[in-house]
Amino acid sequence: MTGLVVLSKGMRQFEIIIFVLLLCLVLIFVMMTQSTTNFNRFILLPFVFYVSWQFSLDKTFVKTFSKFLTNFSLIGIVLAWIALFYVLSGGQSLLDFPNPDGRPNGLYLTSLINAVVGNIIRAAFIYDEPGAFSFVLVVAVIVREMLAENRLISFIILVGGLVTFSLAHVMVLTVYVFFVFRLRLKLILLVMILPIVIFTIDDPRFEFFYERFNKNSSNAGLSNRTVQLTNFKNVVFEDPEVLFLGDYKCHDRENKHCFEHGSISSSPITPIYQGGWFLFFIQFLTHLAILSVIIKRQFLFPSIALTLLLLQRPYFHLLGYQFLIYLPVFFMLRDVKFSKWIKL
Repeated sequence: MTGLVVLSKGMRQFEIIIFVLLLCLVLIFVMMTQSTTNFNRFILLPFVFYVSWQFSLDKTFVKTFSKFLTNFSLIGIVLAWIALFYVLSGGQSLLDFPNPDGRPNGLYLTSLINAVVGNIIRAAFIYDEPGAFSFVLVVAVIVREMLAENRLISFIILVGGLVTFSLAHVMVLTVYVFFVFRLRLKLILLVMILPIVIFTIDDPRFEFFYERFNKNSSNAGLSNRTVQLTNFKNVVFEDPEVLFLGDYKCHDRENKHCFEHGSISSSPITPIYQGGWFLFFIQFLTHLAILSVIIKRQFLFPSIALTLLLLQRPYFHLLGYQFLIYLPVFFMLRDVKFSKWIKL
């Protein structure tokens, strides 16, 4: 494949410059915080950028990756739904264990899950939480849309992903229907969805889900993000250095985490909290790149969907997710004129 061939031939001059600059920023930030956790979090980011850039130039690789991610997603969806019906029929966890962050997790026949509400689960397949599974499913559809692949399969993936009961997933599905389907299909889908909503809206088992659409509910979809913003404000008020260097003072603890800060794990300010100015810089550049694609009115669904994901799941510091983020970003940027940079 072209990407592998290019990797074997080495880096071009402009790629070396960007790689070295990014690596220097990582090392400067690590030295400023004296944190081995930050070193482990960010040292591979320049390599991920380079590999993602190279593979994004190889359409054959992207197609192969899309096929793998599609099959993986479909298998995960089937197993997740099996787990949901297993729990609905009274099935119990077969194995319980803690997540790395301390939250409880369990194996429910064919899916892991750390969110159980009554006898309803928010399935996560092999992931530690349903939001992470939803993230992968949406990226699979984003890549498929970039390649103009069969939209029926993409729609099945998004609908199947509702097993996560993720509000962000519902938002992405809504955006997909709005941008992709014609009015006639939108009306047909509406007619199909209404009976499902009517059948489940008064079912107490699904109350936790519908409450997320009630702005007056404590379980409203944006309320937990609002709580995270409040937690961050309180932390910054007590320790303004967090705004610049992040939560590095907690990294010498055994769990590497400040539990007294509360949840600040999945909102737009999470990168600042976790990585200070450095991760905010990465976050800003990423959203700026996606915005440039939107302004050009290219890849509208992929760019908007990725923006929605990164506002609620800003996984910029997690190695596996970095590739899932930057392969699509760089692929979409291929139409932006980089000729002057490449000649450096």
